[in-house]
Amino acid sequence: MKLKLLAFALSFALIGGSAAFAEEMAESDDLLPPDQVPGEFSANMTLATDYIYRGISQTSQDPAIQGGIDYSIDTGFYDIGWYAGVWASNIDFDAADDANRANAGAIEIDAYTGIAGDLMGVGWDVGFLQYWYPGSHENLEYDFWEVYGSLGYDFDIFSVSGGIAYSPDFFGGTKDAVYYSADVEVPIYKSLYASGHYGHQYIEVGEDYSDVKAALGATVLGFDWEVAFIDTFGYTPDGGGSNLDGKRIVGSVSASF
Repeated sequence: MKLKLLAFALSFALIGGSAAFAEEMAESDDLLPPDQVPGEFSANMTLATDYIYRGISQTSQDPAIQGGIDYSIDTGFYDIGWYAGVWASNIDFDAADDANRANAGAIEIDAYTGIAGDLMGVGWDVGFLQYWYPGSHENLEYDFWEVYGSLGYDFDIFSVSGGIAYSPDFFGGTKDAVYYSADVEVPIYKSLYASGHYGHQYIEVGEDYSDVKAALGATVLGFDWEVAFIDTFGYTPDGGGSNLDGKRIVGSVSASF
């Protein structure tokens, strides 16, 4: 009986509302218009000559195709925003032999969530980030997660930021790991900017190392372009690794939607 009543009510609603529905569909074919969903969705895509993560190539100095989808919303509480997203890139680690290379997988997928805000002009951000490497052998222990936090301030003539990330079981089974970073960005003309980065990676199992980056970037024809010089100090991978660290020039072009 409940099913018959539900079907009758649904039919009546469809007949009675058909004119309004047709009028609405004439205005938009979107089944779920963005203005009916709280918050904001965005997407991004990047083409890069190399995928660099904390100074280390994740593609053996080969090109990378990357993309992500993000969602953010204002919580209404002290101007704090909440965000979540997913991002992916191709990878190709410089394994010591072909067998290990095949077991390393070919893609990285990251999922993250956090909150961010501004306190007296100081921007802050804290969150959680999970890294997955589908197709990699479980013995490689590539998958890991970390928590992170950062602070930043814009002095108009330049902006600075500092961050820290901690993982209790870092990439490759290297156990406790902490990454410290400091960044500066200087606007030059319109969208043209220069930036600098220093980071230091501590790992419990293995050698600590540092990375630096100096870059120039700008928005041209609606795309974000950047060219960067990157170098690492003290990185000593186990086996192979000749194409993972060291001095290199990396270029990228990105688009956001």
